[in-house]
Amino acid sequence: MTFYKNIKQKLESFQNDIDTMNIEDFYIIKYDNSEKLILAGSFDFSYYHNLEIIFTNVSFILLPGSVFKINKIRLAKNDEIKKLQEFSYGYNEGFTFCLEDTYYDNKFYISANGFEFKVQTVYYYKRANLKENEKIADWVKWEKVFLIQQTGCDASIKKDRFFLVQVTVRTLRGYGEIARIYKKVKTYTTSKWYNFPG
Repeated sequence: MTFYKNIKQKLESFQNDIDTMNIEDFYIIKYDNSEKLILAGSFDFSYYHNLEIIFTNVSFILLPGSVFKINKIRLAKNDEIKKLQEFSYGYNEGFTFCLEDTYYDNKFYISANGFEFKVQTVYYYKRANLKENEKIADWVKWEKVFLIQQTGCDASIKKDRFFLVQVTVRTLRGYGEIARIYKKVKTYTTSKWYNFPG
């Protein structure tokens, strides 16, 4: 009962934060074999995210694979849990959370044993003089290392809101080769390299 009360208090606190910050856009940024599911919330996914919702020991997920809108998060009601059991076949163990867009009556569900959240700004580009509760996304550093390993050259990275990364690679011939990386969850693939006169 104490753990249940603790979860409810965390949800209420998080709800106050998303109401205050007026953030409605979320997407999955990490999922580790049911151990941990992390959602990011942002005003503009081109440059950063401001919130992270962390679910642990996840048993059931009913979420879009792309960016989705919610403005409320709560524990699912008994009738909602009963309805989910019709197609989850009992795999929704632990607490079932409802992520809801009350404007369009869209509801998504996650069953997990734990819930945490972070209010911090995570930038999707290199940035100096970071303040408290600010950091650079780990994948920004990873892509840099990946490109240097692939080309043996330094590279600049520019990402758009669809996670399409345009990379300009500096070679001995100057700025010439351009590559594109399609960013997926824990998966990075490169398209064909195009050579231009440098």
